[in-house]
Amino acid sequence: MHAATYDQLSARVNALLADPTTLKSLGITLRREPSDDSAAWSQLVTDLRQAPNLTLLPLQDGAIRLAWHSWLD
Repeated sequence: MHAATYDQLSARVNALLADPTTLKSLGITLRREPSDDSAAWSQLVTDLRQAPNLTLLPLQDGAIRLAWHSWLD
């Protein structure tokens, strides 16, 4: 099994974030999959931290919680 590259990881996360159900929930928990490259995961987390209007909360199990505000608030 090969490690998921940054582009593959980013595409997976973008698909999750674009899901209408996810958008309505105003947040999602992301977990690194065993097949995810550790450097790619670290880069993704760094990039998400820099995204405007997005709050990133590291969880004790290594997952991250992303939250955002509705544009209607």
